[in-house]
Amino acid sequence: MSLKVLPLAAALPALAHGRVRAYPWCSMLVLAYLAEGLVRATPDRGPGVPLALPETVLAAFAFTAILLYVRAARRRLRASPAGPGRACAAPPLPAAPGHSGHAASRAPRATR
Repeated sequence: MSLKVLPLAAALPALAHGRVRAYPWCSMLVLAYLAEGLVRATPDRGPGVPLALPETVLAAFAFTAILLYVRAARRRLRASPAGPGRACAAPPLPAAPGHSGHAASRAPRATR
């Protein structure tokens, strides 16, 4: 029973540091617990059935909370002045002539 906690325990260091990229990974793990709870609750007749319902409810709650947190964190990053993935709000470097990717913006080459 305690071995089931190991995948979530592996995600704890990244979650504790607040790394947003770890949360979607953790949500995938939580879906496995949700599926297991649903499978155990339906056909079984035994001591695992009373524990399956709380497992399913907790996993559904954790999955929803993770999705809401990641959505809010991504909105905060997009709204920040620095923008996503930038450490500071420095202006972007100008593109080299002919390397911008747009055919209309390419300057004709001088021939010698």
